Amino acid sequence: MKAVFAQAHVSQNLISPYDLKNTSMKNKVILLLVFVLLSDLVLFSQSVQDLESELKDNPISNILLTRRVAKELLKIDRYNETGIHCLVATFYPIKDSISIFFDNLIKSDPENPIPYILRAKYEYYNQHEYDSSNVTFLKKAYQLDKNNIEANFLLGITYYYMFIDNKNDGNKKYYAINSRHYLTNLNELDKCFINETRYPLTQISKYLNDSIIISNQDYTACPGEYYYPLELLVNLPFGWETNFEFNVIEAFDIGKIYDRAYSKNLKALQEPRLFDQSNGKKIYRFTWLRSFHNPIVIGLENNNDSIALYWKVCDGTGGHEPGNLFIDKSKELSLTVWNEFNTLIEKSSLWNIKNTDNGDIGIDGACWIMERKNGNTYNVVDIWSPKENDDFKKYCMYLLNLTDLEIPKSEIY
Repeated sequence: MKAVFAQAHVSQNLISPYDLKNTSMKNKVILLLVFVLLSDLVLFSQSVQDLESELKDNPISNILLTRRVAKELLKIDRYNETGIHCLVATFYPIKDSISIFFDNLIKSDPENPIPYILRAKYEYYNQHEYDSSNVTFLKKAYQLDKNNIEANFLLGITYYYMFIDNKNDGNKKYYAINSRHYLTNLNELDKCFINETRYPLTQISKYLNDSIIISNQDYTACPGEYYYPLELLVNLPFGWETNFEFNVIEAFDIGKIYDRAYSKNLKALQEPRLFDQSNGKKIYRFTWLRSFHNPIVIGLENNNDSIALYWKVCDGTGGHEPGNLFIDKSKELSLTVWNEFNTLIEKSSLWNIKNTDNGDIGIDGACWIMERKNGNTYNVVDIWSPKENDDFKKYCMYLLNLTDLEIPKSEIY
């Protein structure tokens, strides 16, 4: 930086009387160069996380800024997916420029499977994410590394989509066989994937009439996963196993959206996952995620007839960011209270409610989620803003009234 100002000083001393009239313009040029250099230095000094945040915070319509920040990010991390996605977006739909970018990315490291995977994922700017046009690049990635988890996952999913979408039996069988190959290989590489792949594999196995049908008993507990078993949020339709036009992966993708949002709130509330716990407690847990008010969780626990109630509140909002835990209280209750609530809820048909029949999902409302964990039995019911006379709402309000929380009527929705 000093060198720039020194050069500017020397240049001014060498200006002749003939050039005096141009001094103002030269100073402007020098200042502009200094500004550009300063901007570049600031951008260069930013971390990967800073640049990713800047890309996420700026609208994609600001093409020049987005492209510039994306390029700086890719200088630091050449395979950064946020950078590649945003850079491609600034060129879309100019396909030639996008193709040149990926050609160069592959040429720079042709024996690495990652550039081929990135091309398959982003060349079409997510327009054909599971299209046959991606198979060529994904297969190349697989050839380079047969143990690459993402290559196996994307190939398995891509062939599954083609299996579901295709009406021709000959092609359908070909796609089914390929999808089975890559998805079973994926499960061998990482057992946690079986929690999702068992459903498309069940359909494929039924179609091919083979013996690789994966039952629900094969669930694998994996750390850091969702707080709820996805199948309990999705409620697959009757006969889905043999409905070879029903896309079970798309159904699960919708479930993931909800599970991700719920999990984020429960993590902020510092809650554990219930469905795979084995601590011997009997537990009811009510999670209340209101769009514009604090996330709340209330738990009623029976530990060998020792009854405890706890409640937690975060300072954010259930529909946006949960914020930080700022209320964490508990108290002991009598066994009578437990028996009363337990009898009330177990006599109902609560656990038969389908989460897909929970009313209209909207923006201005709340998710009311009730869980039950009793030994190996686990249930969850997720209702969107239940009506005033709804029994489900009465059960949740029963727990709320056991706490010391005072919620204004206008905030109960």
